[in-house]
Amino acid sequence: MNEHDFNSQITDLVKLGQWDIAYHVFEQERYARRTLKGFPDWLLVKTLEDGITITLAVELKSEKGRLTAQQIKCLELLNKTEGIYSFVWIPSQIDEIVVVLRARGLPDIIEMWKRHALFAKDRFGLSLATQQKG
Repeated sequence: MNEHDFNSQITDLVKLGQWDIAYHVFEQERYARRTLKGFPDWLLVKTLEDGITITLAVELKSEKGRLTAQQIKCLELLNKTEGIYSFVWIPSQIDEIVVVLRARGLPDIIEMWKRHALFAKDRFGLSLATQQKG
């Protein structure tokens, strides 16, 4: 699955998960891409059933995709911010993605994020420092 088709699938899942704010940085936003180098593809905000508001910073990649140095820096910096959880998703993770996007409480998000942090470190060299969250 290419990244464009994967993004369409994520768009549908975001709608199903009823996220309060879902911002996607479109490829044609050339100005934003120049000024926000490395900014993730999606910024999702939702107030969960336990009353906690969280933000997901999500970069989408194809199965063979790689992160740029700017993307790594941006995702790690966003992840250090209270209430923000960074993810890099590939199409083969669709089952985990569905769990995250349909999560109702913070424990569900944290559990999936911790699993993802290990994947992201091995696959992309991304350091999300799991001990700081949850």
